[in-house]
Amino acid sequence: MASMLLTQRLACSFQRNYRLLVPGSRHISQAAAKVDVEFDYDGPLMKTEVPGPRSRELMKQLNIIQNAEAVHFFCNYEESRGNYLVDVDGNRMLDLYSQISSVPIGYSHPALMKLVQQPQNVSTFINRPALGILPPENFVEKLRESLISVAPKGMSQLITMACGSCSNENAFKTIFMWYRSKERGKTGFSKEELETCMINQAPGCPDYSILSFMGAFHGRTMGCLATTHSKAIHKIDIPSFDWPIAPFPRLKYPLEEFVKENQQEEARYPQFISRVRGRGTFCSFDTPDESIRNKLILIARNKGVVLGGCGDKSIRFRPTLVFRDHHAHLFLNIFSDILADFK
Repeated sequence: MASMLLTQRLACSFQRNYRLLVPGSRHISQAAAKVDVEFDYDGPLMKTEVPGPRSRELMKQLNIIQNAEAVHFFCNYEESRGNYLVDVDGNRMLDLYSQISSVPIGYSHPALMKLVQQPQNVSTFINRPALGILPPENFVEKLRESLISVAPKGMSQLITMACGSCSNENAFKTIFMWYRSKERGKTGFSKEELETCMINQAPGCPDYSILSFMGAFHGRTMGCLATTHSKAIHKIDIPSFDWPIAPFPRLKYPLEEFVKENQQEEARYPQFISRVRGRGTFCSFDTPDESIRNKLILIARNKGVVLGGCGDKSIRFRPTLVFRDHHAHLFLNIFSDILADFK
């Protein structure tokens, strides 16, 4: 499978370049079944540096209207297909970022193109229903055929959300309500709880917290930002909850040279900590620091590969479900050359 191939080859690259890259503790998800990708390109095609002149001009124009500092480059989604993202300067790049994992079956997939043209789907798109209170007639059927059909065993209910940050926010609220309900028992809300929650005071707003780790990124909404500790620019000037923060275990590499130090580091943490990092993701690795991580991403982009960072110094791969072995080989060949030449 492409996932296993990528992991194995990355491990070999890490062994040859261990002073530059350090493999993190990551969980690997299962790759999708093989499919024929007839709408894919045959490889990267670079015409300019990235961002190119057209992207830079559009950045200037956008910056007049809003802060455009986070923009990497502008895209031509009409020309993007399969695993390849095309920018407005005509650069075609193998995309292992996939819009932060939000393009699961690749760009301009023919099946999706066909679906969005069906009348029953057009009415949903143009009318933008408030699904929580005014869902369409086929909403239950769509949930059963899509999300429920692939839900983990034992998960028979779901809550649809719009993005990663609001999903985390809702998860925080849900766990708080569940925990307080267990504490309260079968009794209803007290008069004091109902009154004090309206002024953000206990007992209506209990003094609970979420434990987070240094270096983590969970989103930029208020609750998520309180658990995010990857970049100061994300948090500066914004009030936050007084929630606890813990350091995450950091191993030293190469492992065989730091056995004692790593044993002492791992002994400081409960066993479950090693299982909370990157669960369900494809694979990723740590770099020595943020500047090296960002430099690698920029070099890869100009070599025709789109990568994305994660946390304070990691590169996380977020390929599509139509990512095949030949895509993995293509990326690994390019990335091996980057590592060999990196200074």
